[in-house]
Amino acid sequence: MGWVTASEQVIERMVRAHEVSVQNPSGFSQIALFKLLHDSWGHLGFVKWLAHLQGEYTKRRDGLFEACDAFLPREIVSWVPPTSGFSAWISVDWTQNPQARSKSTLEIEKEVYDAAIECGALVVPGSWLLPSEGRGGMEEVFFRMTYAAASAEDVEEAIWRLGMTLRGIFKLETAGEILESRERPPAGPQLPPINVTRVIDACEIPLERGVPFNGSFHVYVFTGEKQHQHQQGALADLAEHLSGQESVFSCVLHGPVEPDLSYESRHNPHSALCTFSIVFNAVRASVEIGALPQFFLSYRYHIYSDDARSRKSHAGGQGAAHAKLIIDPREGGVGVVVVLPNGYVGCIVRLVEGRATAEILDRYFSGIVPGSQANQPVQSML
Repeated sequence: MGWVTASEQVIERMVRAHEVSVQNPSGFSQIALFKLLHDSWGHLGFVKWLAHLQGEYTKRRDGLFEACDAFLPREIVSWVPPTSGFSAWISVDWTQNPQARSKSTLEIEKEVYDAAIECGALVVPGSWLLPSEGRGGMEEVFFRMTYAAASAEDVEEAIWRLGMTLRGIFKLETAGEILESRERPPAGPQLPPINVTRVIDACEIPLERGVPFNGSFHVYVFTGEKQHQHQQGALADLAEHLSGQESVFSCVLHGPVEPDLSYESRHNPHSALCTFSIVFNAVRASVEIGALPQFFLSYRYHIYSDDARSRKSHAGGQGAAHAKLIIDPREGGVGVVVVLPNGYVGCIVRLVEGRATAEILDRYFSGIVPGSQANQPVQSML
């Protein structure tokens, strides 16, 4: 036994030399292992330890694929759960990519890989594990994931972020499963930490703390770039349908009177059911609260610009929050994120022109507030 003190470069070279030159483990470690297995654990103890490892990794594997079932778009992603090992593979149907005709499989693979990293998820491209001469003719796109080290919560969030990446790149219509039953919605991953600038007072705040834990649902509308041609139309359409008599939100309004615009009711001017927040991918000076549709004017304390000073490292100095949740900040990507009163994501849909976005939100909230509860107080969901 011994030790060495040297520069990092020397130590790294010594470790590499050790890896390729040592032919057998040290006698000290062999004796220590023998004492553990023979004198302490015994044969039965060793078998129990192996059984524990098997159960633990089986649980981790099952958790990973439960997250895959919940968050990955099955129309483009497929997988077969492994029966051994610590890694899993997913196959992505690259032919459904909008640019499949103009891009190679390697280019699509790299696009997904880079976007996933930007979104906070790390997977290994399958081409990295192929011989270099076989990469050019790669006919399928695969990614490898591991469940060996990360916690169940981290694995779930990583799969959710990967799902957001794939939905954005492949331009899928919705991002997340829509609740069909009338039961309480299942909890997804927590909303990741995001800093934004509140337009009304120029304060930089964590978005997830902009609304207190008061039993309300939080509906975040990520609009993309302010000058995008579809943004104003999509916001106006969403506001029109949310305030319409046929909307489930009309069942929980405070009444026929105007919304409560007092400071005390700034989080819930319409109803205790939810709070709406609008996030523009723009600098604060360019956002005009008065130009918003009438329905959203009531939420003037929850209008934000995605240009927080602490996130200036992001390309262009703005769009960091969109990049975390929305793959393409210019188009709005995911669009609307519904967060449960406990802080977990419940539903994510795209923001599009027309009735589609509002109808999906209606379907979601109709499972929480049945029509028979019209104009009745909404109980806290905490």
